[in-house]
Amino acid sequence: MCQEDFNYEPSMEEVARLFPLPNHVVFPHVLQPLHVFEPRYREMIQDAMQGDRMIAMSLLEPGWEEDYEGRPPIFPTVCMCRIATCHQFDDGRYNLLAQGVCRARIVEELSPSKQYREAKIEILHDHTSLDKIICHPQKREKLVTYFRNLIPQIPEAQKQFKELLKSDLGLGTLADIIAYTVDLDLTIKTDLLAEVDVDKRTDCLIQHLYQMQQPTKHGDNGEFPPEFSSN
Repeated sequence: MCQEDFNYEPSMEEVARLFPLPNHVVFPHVLQPLHVFEPRYREMIQDAMQGDRMIAMSLLEPGWEEDYEGRPPIFPTVCMCRIATCHQFDDGRYNLLAQGVCRARIVEELSPSKQYREAKIEILHDHTSLDKIICHPQKREKLVTYFRNLIPQIPEAQKQFKELLKSDLGLGTLADIIAYTVDLDLTIKTDLLAEVDVDKRTDCLIQHLYQMQQPTKHGDNGEFPPEFSSN
């Protein structure tokens, strides 16, 4: 879990390299480890490293197994990520850390011109109503309380959580980091990624954290930070 200063000023509409995965939803302000071995994605990482280092992390829709080698449907909201660190092995595989930068929406997927997929995207920005900002301290406290109750189930998160609370993070940023950390259903995480209204996103996350703490619910699987993805 990390937030790194990075001056990224995308145009409102640009072409992005798509990196769809079946098992990860990445949010702004976090670091996602990735193990890249498929030829098409190795080409994508090579192009990204020679350019702006940006990739668009997306989630494959259910049923992707039937056409994984092709162009199976993906959820329309993606997280634009910068490759923060990158190590290439002798056989061409990569280990890298992708830093979530901002949300984006797929406007149109482009016709194939490379091994990997590309799409025209629109950058999305968080917003909140001025009359609701006064409620943010209370929402932050509730969000932190529910998340703290889950911390014993994520032992490795104890230290990072304490450091997180010492920082002056906005409500939207805090919600993104917590949504990434906890073991929510992937479709729920996708809904949270798609929600640009900070208050609605926080309220939804609070509700899910509350449900996770009920006797019939289970919390995180204890793995923190997440393991390297496999594409």
